[in-house]
Amino acid sequence: MAAQQTYFVSSEGTGNGSSWETAAADLAEILVQANFGDQIWVAEGTYTASQTNDRNASFVLKDGVKVYGGFSGYELQLTDRNWQYHPTILSGEIGNNSDQNDNTFTIVSTHNVSTETVLDGFIITNGNANGEGPEGCSHRCGAGWYNDGSNGGSSSPMIINCVFLRNAARDGAAFYSNGNAGNSRPVFVNCEFKDNRADLDGGAVYNDNRNGGTSMPVLDECLFENNLASYGAGIFVKSSSTKVNLDLRNCTFKKNTAFLWGGGIYTMGQPTEASIHMEDCKFAENYPTDINKTYSLTKKD
Repeated sequence: MAAQQTYFVSSEGTGNGSSWETAAADLAEILVQANFGDQIWVAEGTYTASQTNDRNASFVLKDGVKVYGGFSGYELQLTDRNWQYHPTILSGEIGNNSDQNDNTFTIVSTHNVSTETVLDGFIITNGNANGEGPEGCSHRCGAGWYNDGSNGGSSSPMIINCVFLRNAARDGAAFYSNGNAGNSRPVFVNCEFKDNRADLDGGAVYNDNRNGGTSMPVLDECLFENNLASYGAGIFVKSSSTKVNLDLRNCTFKKNTAFLWGGGIYTMGQPTEASIHMEDCKFAENYPTDINKTYSLTKKD
């Protein structure tokens, strides 16, 4: 087994990524090189997945690779970084900055990854999934992040200390959790979803539970603010499964707007059991209503 490796990335780098002094500049290329157990440390700055205006390009996270942002570019230990003071941006702005229509369809993508896959300390902004395709297609869903555990797969990345800002899509502007006939269970810790917009459903997060699949995210200490959609401005669930289960802990839904229903949360479909487990969650100034239906709202001990 190859030794675990730490790669170093800086927006001003010119090297191979073996140290801060020889940091690489192309984060997407380093992601290709990294393997299970490796870490990637990324210094503050702005990074795009394409250098050639390719809207299909994405930061593809491999299983078991941990990617950390928020470094100044001199740290020797992971605990030395301060992600709040060293903003590290994954941007969809690959073309004309004044034209959103040429932005990346999906900024970050994961497919059948485990909880050993981590993205920690990044701002994910200005993705635009405005393309054509069938329901659930990444060209029209998940402008910030597309997590694919569909068709018998399973995908459960860990997303920590991340901000999803100003992403736009037909569905699931910030994050599309695809558990269609499969399993998608991302875990979010201390994340913010702000100013994201879906033309249809899921202004921030869209959960696809169709065809007996599961899309059951865990969200801990997360903020949903000023997101827009037709249904489910904060969180939207599309289900034909027997069970819908959202696990929300210490989350805040504030000033989210649905043009039709579910300013905070909306579920669509006919599950036989639907529950939203909440612990110390707050809803304020969402329109037209915080949660579209009456469910079993269970506070965990």
